[in-house]
Amino acid sequence: MQKILIHPGMNKTATHFLHSIIFPEIKGIQTIIRDQLLRDCYTYPTEDLRSQLFAGLDNSKPLMISDGTIIMYDSLTGISNIAEMFPDANIMVTLRNQWDLLISNYLHTVDKGLTFLPFETFMNEQSNDLVLKFIYSLQAIKMLMEKFDGRVEVFFYEEYRYSMEPIVQHILQTLDIDQTLSEMSFGDSIDFRNES
Repeated sequence: MQKILIHPGMNKTATHFLHSIIFPEIKGIQTIIRDQLLRDCYTYPTEDLRSQLFAGLDNSKPLMISDGTIIMYDSLTGISNIAEMFPDANIMVTLRNQWDLLISNYLHTVDKGLTFLPFETFMNEQSNDLVLKFIYSLQAIKMLMEKFDGRVEVFFYEEYRYSMEPIVQHILQTLDIDQTLSEMSFGDSIDFRNES
């Protein structure tokens, strides 16, 4: 059976870092990352869209799927649709301290020129939304646990941001990849401190 690991990249949990640095280093896997066809499939699933998505995949190779919109903040329907498409998949989710996330969001929006508000004003405007999103994410994880028969591993950004070993080992074991961290070009020297 094909090994499949789905990573619903939660907001500001180093998802881009995983996409650009970690996943390319894992030998022998296929990836679907931020793919519009995938998004169409779990938003409005049709047989034609599914056929297009699976057309280029090799069923004998492990598959890593990562997309931040799998867990959308306005609907849980996507989780049901993705579970129907990949019923035997494993799930890997990362959560982050919500106040740390708020600061990271603020710095990101300032860096991109999207806000010029003082932090206190930004925090007052965003904090209620942040709480609602966190409650939603917990509900989404509960639903993932139900739909994927408990095959859900939850990581905390704060725990692995200084060492990649736990999350990389989880990916390698779940996808049954015979590779060690020392065989990857970054070894054990990855540092998350500059990664939001």
